[in-house]
Amino acid sequence: MSIHDPQESNFYPWDKGGIALDREKAIGSSAIAEIWLVADFIVEADLALSSYLNGDGVNASGRQQKDADSSIHQC
Repeated sequence: MSIHDPQESNFYPWDKGGIALDREKAIGSSAIAEIWLVADFIVEADLALSSYLNGDGVNASGRQQKDADSSIHQC
């Protein structure tokens, strides 16, 4: 994860989520430490995500497969 300016986001501008902070304000925010803790927890606790980020493919053990869970989507 990294912090970028809001204009670099695929979702910018957004209607929900509050006021976008520029990179410097986000880095200086008192909430940033909590955000990193949550991100670290998710990576450690989610086997599928951690296996993907480690380059081991996706280990979906314990997850229920859904029709939309594929790398190719067609209309």
